[in-house]
Amino acid sequence: PARFAAEFCGAARVNRNPWRTLRRHPRLAVAGALLTVVAAAVAWSWQASSAGNDGIPATDLSINTPLGVAVDRRGNVYFTEYANNRAWRVNAAGRATVLAGTGIAGFSGNGGPAANAIIQAPRNLVLDGDRSIYMVETTTDRVRRIDLSSGIIEHVLGNGQPRFDGDGKPGTETGFSEGLGLAIDRQGDLIFADTNNFRIRRLPRSGGPVTTIAGTGTRGYSGDGGPALQAQLGRTSGLALAPNGDLFLFDVDRQLIRRIRQGVITTVAGSESATALEGAALEVRLGSSTGMSLDPAAGNLYFTEESRDTLRQLNLASGRISIVAGNRTQGSSGDGGPALQASLANPTGVAIDEAGNIYVAEATGNRIRRVTRQGIISTYVGGKVQYAPMAGTRFGPLLFASR
Repeated sequence: PARFAAEFCGAARVNRNPWRTLRRHPRLAVAGALLTVVAAAVAWSWQASSAGNDGIPATDLSINTPLGVAVDRRGNVYFTEYANNRAWRVNAAGRATVLAGTGIAGFSGNGGPAANAIIQAPRNLVLDGDRSIYMVETTTDRVRRIDLSSGIIEHVLGNGQPRFDGDGKPGTETGFSEGLGLAIDRQGDLIFADTNNFRIRRLPRSGGPVTTIAGTGTRGYSGDGGPALQAQLGRTSGLALAPNGDLFLFDVDRQLIRRIRQGVITTVAGSESATALEGAALEVRLGSSTGMSLDPAAGNLYFTEESRDTLRQLNLASGRISIVAGNRTQGSSGDGGPALQASLANPTGVAIDEAGNIYVAEATGNRIRRVTRQGIISTYVGGKVQYAPMAGTRFGPLLFASR
């Protein structure tokens, strides 16, 4: 039994199907059947208790590792809960409901209700207007789309293989790796970072074919002033699109922001030799970032800095960078006061609503913070009630998240 348990868990750790182990140990069939029944009972119990938490005030919700955040024109806030394999929606009245995921790690449920689907380690989100939301699952290297009217989830990108296997194929037959940046262009096409293949690529809303729009596939930093397709890129960890079609990308390798305008790439922020934290964009040292969002009304590009626990702003008109939230001390203090005096805990995703309020996901603070246009910070999601735990919820990221 001990050897069987080790083999069963070992199969899970490398993302194989551990239940195949039962077929190689027929005398353990009864134990396997009992284990299945127990797991089903636990899952039912967990789902029943989680349903009771739907619709509670968002500040009463306890969450685990929120990473991506988005907000629509109606004021609904969406976020991923990476460690608990869920995505949530918070309505304008501040009440939270599960958008996708049962809390168990896996990949199933396409074509059915998103709230009943099995998802795994969801990370970034991007909205396609009020129609749908795209969500990347970084450990399965796939993107799924949820119709916001019907609640139906579908698989639109990724074949589960993290390698570059060529352009010109439908989205679901195309390999990509991680996809740490997502954006939607004016045609409704999905722009995504093929992070570990050092490319930026496009998936038409029709489903294909996928094409590369930037990067040669060779890791590096070159090509400024020339065609983006001939440029070398590092690992891209964030994307943001401007109304005029400018695409901003964050190079996490060199901690720079680059811009693609009409097919030409340039560096617009960051310097590896700089020490200043604020000032002219090309004379400022940036930290690692995984979240970017553009406020087109104000002409500001916002990006989080996990390594410095801050939120920064690039004013596109003046070309200057400033800190708008975070005192560079890790924590989640300062609610009700100036955002510049507050502490943040590993900020990741960032989004801006129609009124100019900024929403920031804190990965280790386990909350979503909101910064008003007046610069006052508060907790918008996260707080008091422990969301119903389940073994699969905790074990999912532990067993399956790494390659």
